[in-house]
Amino acid sequence: MLDRPTAPLTPRSQPVYGTPRSARRTQLVANATPSRPTMHVPLAPLAPLSLRPYPSHPYANDAEFEKLRQDDRHAVDDAVERMRERHSYRVHMLQSELSQIDVERRKVEEACLALKESAVDLAGEIEQERKDAEAAREQEATVAQRARKLKADNDAIQESILEVTAKLEARRALKAKQKEAWYRQTAKNGPEIDFFEQKLGLKIRGLPNQKDIVQFKFANIDPGNYNRVFSLNVNASQLDYSVLVVSPSPSFLPNDVLRPLVANLNKSRDLYGFLRDVRAAFKHQAGLE
Repeated sequence: MLDRPTAPLTPRSQPVYGTPRSARRTQLVANATPSRPTMHVPLAPLAPLSLRPYPSHPYANDAEFEKLRQDDRHAVDDAVERMRERHSYRVHMLQSELSQIDVERRKVEEACLALKESAVDLAGEIEQERKDAEAAREQEATVAQRARKLKADNDAIQESILEVTAKLEARRALKAKQKEAWYRQTAKNGPEIDFFEQKLGLKIRGLPNQKDIVQFKFANIDPGNYNRVFSLNVNASQLDYSVLVVSPSPSFLPNDVLRPLVANLNKSRDLYGFLRDVRAAFKHQAGLE
């Protein structure tokens, strides 16, 4: 720095060595007011940090200082501008990152929404599968119960089949025995029927289209006409026999004659005796004509 001419020194402007702070402290101690007397010895000034004297004029009028201030200002402005640019760049980068983060956030939200919808659909499917599984278990239980019932019914049917088969076998055996007995009886009755037809004029016939109706025809009864035929139809469909038609006229055998004969037949079950008694009744009634 260039030396500048200094003004005459006065008691108030004598050169002060040290820092402005230490000089100020010395002046304050020296210029203490009488109302506040100092209680101690004035403080000694601090040791000067620089031995060169400070100029008495202000720094604002110093060209070199002004140049330094301007340089510092430009440097600060440049630094601030660079910091502003860096800040703007950083803000731009942060905004870009925020935009990317916002895009990623929206994607994540969409993914979360889709995942939530998928979770809801999956929960619905799981619930439906659970209901289907419960329905399948109930149906399986129903089928198992029905299978047990069918098995029991099948067992009962098998038992019924066995029982019916046994009854059929017994009935076949009975029918076979009855058939054999009928053949034996037929073989035995053939000569007797031939004898009855030849000697007594008796014929036994079943009427066509009239089940369980047996017709008995008698001849060789009337001495005046041995070819004259007397007959009656017997109903064998019930437990007790009954006479339906009498010939040659329905009243040829009166009820007081026919009724005791039928009653005796139902009581004794003796068909031959009944035929003998009927023949005798026909012969008696023919003799009364």
